[in-house]
Amino acid sequence: MTKILVVEDSKEVLNNISQLLSISGYEVDTAINGKAGLEKVTKNIPDLIISDIMMPEMDGNLFFNELKKNPITSLIPFIFLTAKASPDAIREGMKEGADDYLVKPFRAADLLDAVKTRLNKKNKWDAKLTEVTSNISAYVPHELRTPLGAIMGFTDVLISDFDAMEKDEMLEMLQMIKNSSNRLYKTVEKFLLLTNVVLSSNGNGISTPITNAEIIDIKTLVSKYARNKMKSEDRVNDLKINLTNTSIRIESDYLKFIIEELIENSMKFSAKGNPIEISNEILDEKVNIKITDYGRGMTNEEINTIGPFIQHNRKIYEQQGNGLGLVVVKKLVSLYGGEINFESVKDNHTSVTLTFNVAVN
Repeated sequence: MTKILVVEDSKEVLNNISQLLSISGYEVDTAINGKAGLEKVTKNIPDLIISDIMMPEMDGNLFFNELKKNPITSLIPFIFLTAKASPDAIREGMKEGADDYLVKPFRAADLLDAVKTRLNKKNKWDAKLTEVTSNISAYVPHELRTPLGAIMGFTDVLISDFDAMEKDEMLEMLQMIKNSSNRLYKTVEKFLLLTNVVLSSNGNGISTPITNAEIIDIKTLVSKYARNKMKSEDRVNDLKINLTNTSIRIESDYLKFIIEELIENSMKFSAKGNPIEISNEILDEKVNIKITDYGRGMTNEEINTIGPFIQHNRKIYEQQGNGLGLVVVKKLVSLYGGEINFESVKDNHTSVTLTFNVAVN
């Protein structure tokens, strides 16, 4: 049963809310102030907290801030109750991270709607967390062990059977070792790059885009990076380029990663022989770089849930990867003041548009 903690110093209000929630099928616990509420949370973590602000000993704001200090309790959905209806008071509570704000007196229906909304949001978050945790357990060992196993296995064969092996057999095994090494290297590189980009944002999202990076011409470098990536998979004939000379500010190594990752995804999700198009247009001192493939596409839900260790339909479509690539791309684009947008039609096409400010020399 869903557990809700109600913290309110007015016994009458506390009893009314408690009875309403109990009748609605929730398990309810109560506390008369923030200090008592903190003790209750420590003993039994609720699924949701409803708390008044103006209370003796420890008010709602202090109670809320204490919960935020603990990584576990900081994730509990929190609804403030207050007699203050000013926009400033509401804004202050939401700025601190409260999930909702109800002004006294409120209708029973409004309270129940707020509770239902916050619990639904929590359930979705819990499901997403479970999925990510499951994917980490399933895919990270696979992405590391599979290439490492090939490297170790072929190396053992080369050492033990060296004298009996033909030159062609040895070269074939060495090529497999090289391929596996490249796969392992790319996986580790994505982990490290994601870590570096996250550290650049101080863990709070990108706040100050980099504005002093080198100025590069997208026609030259994007074409080069895209062709090399397509050539590596023997699909260079599928590439259709329509780019004009336009400059942007970004480190060339990072642009290389962005383009290669997007091209790799386009090839992964579209069959050989289907075109992959790259074009650009300039609008209001911004340049849009669009990469389009004509493959299986994505639904809006899949686009909205792009994240680390999230791979859609992996059980249906066998594919390598850990879902980190697009996450790193999104963070890098943001780091350099850009935006990334996805547009897709299932079983038809996917277009990824990168938007950057045009650089002026």
